Amino acid sequence: MNRTTSILLIILACGALIAAAVPAIAGHIFHSLYKQTVEQANERSDLRVTSLEYQRGWLSSHALSRIEVVTSAAGAKTLSKPFHTLEIEHQIHHGFGSILSHNTVFLGGTDEPQWLFQSDLPIEFSTVSNWSGDTDIQLRMPPIATEYVVQGQPNQLFSSELTATLSLKDDFKKVEGKGSLAHVQWHMDQGQIELTGLAYELEQQQLIHYLHHGTQHFSLETLHTDIEGSRLWLNDIDLISAVRPDDDNHNLVNLTLNARVGQGLTDNLNLGPLELAMGLQGIDAAALDKLIEITGQGAGQTLDQQELLNHIRRTLTPDSRLEISYLSAGTERGAVEAYGVVSMVPDSATLHSMNYLDELQANFTIKVPQALSTHLDIQQQILLQALVAQGVIELKNHHYILNLQLEQGVLFLNGKALPLAALLGQW
Repeated sequence: MNRTTSILLIILACGALIAAAVPAIAGHIFHSLYKQTVEQANERSDLRVTSLEYQRGWLSSHALSRIEVVTSAAGAKTLSKPFHTLEIEHQIHHGFGSILSHNTVFLGGTDEPQWLFQSDLPIEFSTVSNWSGDTDIQLRMPPIATEYVVQGQPNQLFSSELTATLSLKDDFKKVEGKGSLAHVQWHMDQGQIELTGLAYELEQQQLIHYLHHGTQHFSLETLHTDIEGSRLWLNDIDLISAVRPDDDNHNLVNLTLNARVGQGLTDNLNLGPLELAMGLQGIDAAALDKLIEITGQGAGQTLDQQELLNHIRRTLTPDSRLEISYLSAGTERGAVEAYGVVSMVPDSATLHSMNYLDELQANFTIKVPQALSTHLDIQQQILLQALVAQGVIELKNHHYILNLQLEQGVLFLNGKALPLAALLGQW
């Protein structure tokens, strides 16, 4: 055996040893990540996560986790066991280039699983993670047909199969995902709600700890509600929300919402299209991140109203403003339109409603077609005409126009002053 052959054999042997060791090393790394995930999840006050079992092998491992939702005594009365306890069985395959985990979810636990689905199949999802830290998740939830009780009243829930995908990149700092659901229907004591053609997409990136910037897109083909005899039909619903860092000040973020409904119908009125474009600008990013942390971890449930308002107040800056640039609701007798701005300049240490009104400046305009007044009853029409006669509402070009302005706690309706603080003090 010459020297070259010996060197090649040594290299091949080392490669074989490395190849044999890689799956075991990957299994060790995944086990460490699993334990770290359990510890981080238990930092939340509204969840309790337990590792019931973990058997690590060379090419594969098996684990069993339990997740319990911690609720208050009042909240526990409205949640049955399947909805606040679940166990997940993980079958993990750790190879050379990636780690594949197939997961099965049992509502209520593996000992006494509660089946919500028509075919008695569990929820299943799989994850694929590579060495660069990227993870792809695929979720499948079978069709649902179940009955449950809320505050002593029977409810029924039916849905088609739910599918979703999620891609996590850059150590979970970047998230992309989408999901779809063809049909869902609730039957309750007061009536029923039915949705068809539900779709959801998101693309977000971590900005601080809990705050992400990016877009979310939600759409529905139809929404039908029949609650206590009042009916509503909406078609072609589209919602797009976004969070973006401010171009001039990276300590601030801007939030926008754009919505559109193609057609609508109530018991006595045809609607459509309905369109909305609004934005909340100049929000303190760090304060919003803290607010998301508090409310997302369940701590917001233990705060009193004043403390929660104080956290909300800290998100506002002298640059904060709410702007409705376009709101239009089409009807068979013309479109109702509105637009306006609210500027917020809070400077007090606590948020008291009367003092806070002095720090608000607002200007809104609402235009309603005169022809829509035919839908009012006689008493409402008499009141409308009285307000027009007093100048509180203006009639111009066959439209009722209402301009609302708020300055230093005083509300102006078409220029006529009303002391808002005094009005609120009467309630």
